[in-house]
Amino acid sequence: MINFGYQIGIPEITFFDVSYPSKCCVDVSEQEKNMSICLENKIPRLLPQPKNDWTLSIVCYGPSLLDTWQDIKRPIMTVSGAHDFLIERGIVPDFHVDTDPRKHKSDMLTPHKDVVYLIASACNPDIWGKIKSRGRPQDDLKAYYWHAVNGQHTVDWILKHDDGSLMISGGSTAGLCAIHIGGVLGITNFNIYGMDCSYKDGARHAGPHGGPTQKIIDQEAGGKVWQTSRQMLTSAEEFEYHSREYGFEYCLHGEGYLQSKMNDLEKNGQTKILNRARFHW
Repeated sequence: MINFGYQIGIPEITFFDVSYPSKCCVDVSEQEKNMSICLENKIPRLLPQPKNDWTLSIVCYGPSLLDTWQDIKRPIMTVSGAHDFLIERGIVPDFHVDTDPRKHKSDMLTPHKDVVYLIASACNPDIWGKIKSRGRPQDDLKAYYWHAVNGQHTVDWILKHDDGSLMISGGSTAGLCAIHIGGVLGITNFNIYGMDCSYKDGARHAGPHGGPTQKIIDQEAGGKVWQTSRQMLTSAEEFEYHSREYGFEYCLHGEGYLQSKMNDLEKNGQTKILNRARFHW
């Protein structure tokens, strides 16, 4: 799997393996078509920002969000359905990141005029129309694109069709990419919500979500057997890689497989936790 190493500003390419490698959810031709439309729309590109001392709350859409959303502090960056979930509860995020090119993902989003949208160029083009329809002229559009790397073919396409100086891939989920987006924004400290990598009472998310059904796998962590899936186990391995290799500090909130797994690894000295006091559940 191609991965861009986390650091402030422009990352470097590294490579690592996961137990269940997966391909992008749409084929290469659709990815490249979406990326072409993004460039044609002349959306501003996300650019690296100076380092700052913010602690960013990254809010994913796992089921533990139902238990933790009232504790979230600004600045807030949502992914997936966490955007509408928080807005419905009176919390407007500061940023929203989307990476998934499938149409049902853009259908899930109800844009808000006060949110800055950081959208992967390969996302379904409908998402740009929805954001622009909020009544803002394009020059004032609070949206920026960035390129998500899904394999060497996307690197080649980006280098051919656009300035390739900023390409990002935190892993197989928007939540992992959001950490790297945070790095581009100059942030190294994160509170992470709803990144569970597991089901709760049969639910994969904190609310409605489309997409295919995932086969459930039982996996032990923290003295408990969690219901998870191959896709979720892949993202958990990717997060573990992040925790060892990259210079960010984080706190995982809520209960889930990922939180329990990282706690086990920390107790066994198998992962580098840069700030133990902030690594809790």
